[in-house]
Amino acid sequence: MIRVLVTSVGSLVGQNFLDAVESRRSNFEIIGLNSIGESQRLYRCDRAYRVPETSSPQFELVFQEIVNKEQPHLILAGRDYDVVFLAKYKQKVKLENCLIPVGDSDLACMMLDKYETHLFSKKHNLPYVPTFLYRKSEGMAGLEGFIEKYGFPLLVKPREGFASHGVYIIRTREQLHHTLADSTEVMFQEYLSPPEKLAEMEQDLRKGIPLFFSVPNSEHMVSQVVISKAGKILSYISTKQNLVMGRTEYAKVYEDVKLNQMIEAFASKLASLNWWGFLNLQSRQDCNGDWKVFELNPRLSGATSTRLCLGLDEIGLILSSERPEWGIPVIEENKENHVFKYLSDFTAKDIDIQTFNKEGYWSHENS
Repeated sequence: MIRVLVTSVGSLVGQNFLDAVESRRSNFEIIGLNSIGESQRLYRCDRAYRVPETSSPQFELVFQEIVNKEQPHLILAGRDYDVVFLAKYKQKVKLENCLIPVGDSDLACMMLDKYETHLFSKKHNLPYVPTFLYRKSEGMAGLEGFIEKYGFPLLVKPREGFASHGVYIIRTREQLHHTLADSTEVMFQEYLSPPEKLAEMEQDLRKGIPLFFSVPNSEHMVSQVVISKAGKILSYISTKQNLVMGRTEYAKVYEDVKLNQMIEAFASKLASLNWWGFLNLQSRQDCNGDWKVFELNPRLSGATSTRLCLGLDEIGLILSSERPEWGIPVIEENKENHVFKYLSDFTAKDIDIQTFNKEGYWSHENS
């Protein structure tokens, strides 16, 4: 039985991992970590522990106690900050017979910070979306040059973040003024392939703020790469996805020679710098039809189980590469599939949630 420790298992990434191994569940003993008990994903694990937030000074001590107790064979990250923690952790602590599929911590930190990703890409001549970091202390000249070159609309993004939290579209000088008014540092990016009816959507906002609102995104391109510890690209896949409120609702395999070249360029460079495990790239075409990455995520994602249905078994590939003696089969599905993701109903017992929150531990055996 392979013991897998999953951090932030209550996340969407945690759910996708659980879904991806469901057909092979008898091979795995899953130990989940989470800071709160109000997530049904916890109770799909064999055991679950309540832990502080990853950013807490107490997290590493609690994490180490759980690792000592459970002796996992595989540790997976459920969030970007968990990837950074695990990369730093494995540089300090040498665990025998335990896989932690991440590379060096400096690369993990770089991919967490979108501006640092821009600088990395520029240094290695990799196609990343044009990015500018405005600093109030440096004045407006640089930003004005960026606007003159790329024009409106522009995207305003936090340097760190996920699921598009804190991302804004600005179309006018007035919006730019309000964006800069109370900020000492703001990151701007070219808005690649904005929707044609963006201006109409802004007109609608003048009537008030919709109770539910999302910019249509039917051209969301996501690529996932699996890299061996030896630096070999084991496989990758690209999917065109429809996003609604930031969640994937539909996905289909997308094949494009230039897109593949871009994926291989990023993956090869990172592999040469000792990154291994998983690499998620989000990209769009610019006005010239050239592919540009706008985000890197060094982990599994919220569409891991979707990609399994389309022919990329990320868990099976990494385990068959690094631990073939474990005998975990690689699942091969039909790349011609269409995948529709729908919300499902899951239940959790009140007593289980109370036990987890009160005692900091839950076990399926005692449920």
